[in-house]
Amino acid sequence: MEPVSPVLAGYEDQEKVLAEAQPQYQPLHVLVARNLDGDLSPSGLRLSRWRPTPEERLAISMGADILLYQLTFNIPLQPIRLHVVIPSMEKEIAATMGLTDARK
Repeated sequence: MEPVSPVLAGYEDQEKVLAEAQPQYQPLHVLVARNLDGDLSPSGLRLSRWRPTPEERLAISMGADILLYQLTFNIPLQPIRLHVVIPSMEKEIAATMGLTDARK
């Protein structure tokens, strides 16, 4: 499974890249949630997109589970959520995150 960009089509210009200058980590494109006034959301929500390989897709379709590894560096665990992307929901997801559609 690999992280992919765009996280949401049409919002590429709002993506940030985490760990871009940290060779020990894989760079991760994220969208950052904003309030209605454009300020960063106090929740600190970051959204990334991950694409399974064909082999992983087959395994998942046959009932395989997904494991999530988190490096916490022994600080409290942050809440996370895994979600399947339904293309018709992408605009709703972007609105929830306070993103501005650059295609308008």
